[in-house]
Amino acid sequence: MSTEHIFAGLPGYGAEQQREYEREAADRWGQDAVDASRARISGWTKQDAAASMEEHAALSRDLAALMAEGASVEDPRVQAVVARHHAWVSQFWAPDADAYEGLGRMYADDERFAATYDAFAPGLAAYLRDAIAVYAVEVLA
Repeated sequence: MSTEHIFAGLPGYGAEQQREYEREAADRWGQDAVDASRARISGWTKQDAAASMEEHAALSRDLAALMAEGASVEDPRVQAVVARHHAWVSQFWAPDADAYEGLGRMYADDERFAATYDAFAPGLAAYLRDAIAVYAVEVLA
């Protein structure tokens, strides 16, 4: 099943948005990276895609709750959620420490990604960026 069909109709995510993201990713990281990511999920069903998106929402909610309680980004509970986030990202792409940290910066710097995370809690994108930076150094480096 194509990525367009896998994600089509899921809440907040459509085929045209997927094509736009793939064009942007190809411009940033090259078509080979897009093709490799597409290959990773080529066997997915709509249920697999829905489960992936639900995991993303769940880890965002969990991280927002920890931020609300004042947990530092170094807190083991925060880092456990970031480990889940890294596993979630790794469904599509296997980032090393530098790439994962760069992804965290993009989440906070790109208003589209920031809006996605900040919809769970204002400031969550920056909190995730900082938590990813810790994870990248402590676990991936």
